[in-house]
Amino acid sequence: MMRFAVKKSLKVFGTHSDLHLQTSPISAIPHCCWNTCAKPTVSRTLPCWISGMPEQDGIRLAQSMKQYAPFCQIIFLSSYLSYATEVYETEHIYFILKSQLHQRIDPALHQALTALGDRSVQITAQKDGSTHVIALQDVLYLERNLRKTKVITQQGVFLTQESPETLISGSGHFARCHQSYWVNLKHVQAIGSNHFTMDSGSGIPISRTYLQEAKQRFLHELIHI
Repeated sequence: MMRFAVKKSLKVFGTHSDLHLQTSPISAIPHCCWNTCAKPTVSRTLPCWISGMPEQDGIRLAQSMKQYAPFCQIIFLSSYLSYATEVYETEHIYFILKSQLHQRIDPALHQALTALGDRSVQITAQKDGSTHVIALQDVLYLERNLRKTKVITQQGVFLTQESPETLISGSGHFARCHQSYWVNLKHVQAIGSNHFTMDSGSGIPISRTYLQEAKQRFLHELIHI
């Protein structure tokens, strides 16, 4: 039933997937590690693991899996809501109760595809006279200043002449919050009355013009974590 539901959902998104449903942590690892070094291509395949195994084994495996398959998107599937607390201490893209599989599988896979899209999209920018390739997912926020865009990441500040709109085209995780700022909602820790607080601790201003939309986008992101 699980395989059928997932395959049906993927057809809706027009996506082919190498789908592997495993019943033990050991047998799952080879399938989840196939793309450790390769660049994921969303239009070709979806490196996504759906854990339908005994809950404790699935949680333990997920806690260590990211070092072997950093691009893999993990969806937990369980019959027990009591595991939700432990699951949310583990990096994953979605948690589904088995009783809600058919209602939740579409949004879960949509989240996985969106996350893979940001990872597979790479932008180029300059720093210290060198050109760097940056995964869009790693960008904290963008700042437009005259004819240049600052690309801010945990590794530093990069510059490009491309507009923010061009750089984030196709991403569902960026929101404009100011005339000069676009934030990656995946890296927002909190929202105040007139600013976002980022993972890095930076405060990004929110202007009145974009306040309502910024709040709605932030709340939407929280709900669909």
